[in-house]
Amino acid sequence: MPRGDQLARQWRLIQLIDRPQGITVDDAARELACTVRTLWRDLGVLQQAGFPVYTERAADGNRKAKDEKAPLSEIIEVLNERFGTQFSEEDRLFFQQIKEKACKSEQVIQTAMANPLDKFELGIRKHIESLMIERMGGNDKIVTRYMADQEFQGSAFPILAREIFEAVRSKMPGAAEGGQEPASEG
Repeated sequence: MPRGDQLARQWRLIQLIDRPQGITVDDAARELACTVRTLWRDLGVLQQAGFPVYTERAADGNRKAKDEKAPLSEIIEVLNERFGTQFSEEDRLFFQQIKEKACKSEQVIQTAMANPLDKFELGIRKHIESLMIERMGGNDKIVTRYMADQEFQGSAFPILAREIFEAVRSKMPGAAEGGQEPASEG
C-alpha cells in the first residue's frame, strides 16, 4: 500500500475516534475498508506518535477506540512524560490562563463555531502563540510591579498570604480546630 494511502487512512481514523461516542474497532475497519488487524496496527502507530488513544468496551461487548481528552490538569504530566521536562502543577496555571483568555476572544469563538476541530486548530495556532507571548509578558509585569512597588505589594501580599494559609490549613487534618493562630508580622 502506498504511504499516502496509509497516512490518509490514519488521518481518517483520528477523525473517527475523535467523535464523542468513539467508534468500535469493527465499525472503523469497515468504514476505512481495511482489516481489523490493520486497524489495530494503525492505532498502535498513532499511540507511538503521541496520540492519546485508548479502548473501552461498548455496550455490545465490542471494543471502541476513543481519543482520550486530557484536561488541563493532565497536561503537565503528559508533557513531562513525553518530553522529559520537570514542569510542576503550578505550571498548569499558565495553560489555564491561556485557555481563559482564548475563550474570551471573539476571533477564537467565531473560529470554533464555524469549523470542525482540525480546521479550528489551524485557524487559532498563531493566536495562541501570541497569547502565550502576551501572558509571559503579563507575568513579568506582575512580578516586576510586585517587587518594585511597596503599595502594590502591600495590597497583594495579605490576600495571597491568606489564600495560601487557607489552602494549607484545609489540607491538614485537625488544623481548623486545634491549629495555632498565625504569628503576626510586627
